[in-house]
Amino acid sequence: MFKQMMMHFGTNVFAIQGNWVSAASDNLLTINALTAGNASSIADAAKQTWTGQRAADYGYTQVEIIGTPVGTPGQYTKVHVLFKK
Repeated sequence: MFKQMMMHFGTNVFAIQGNWVSAASDNLLTINALTAGNASSIADAAKQTWTGQRAADYGYTQVEIIGTPVGTPGQYTKVHVLFKK
């Protein structure tokens, strides 16, 4: 579905947004696993999420954390990111 979205919108895509708030979110689970014990920054962890990897496939490798994540490293409950070129 991600590929279809990117093909449909093409060059009109300026950024890819992730707003992860559910404990069941695979992206948030990855963020928490990678930031536990401050092993990784939240921006670096975001690049390794499923969405971050798909965004990178299309050249969106710059990560901006929007607002303040809710929680602490390894136990975030809300993370809002923007992947840009």
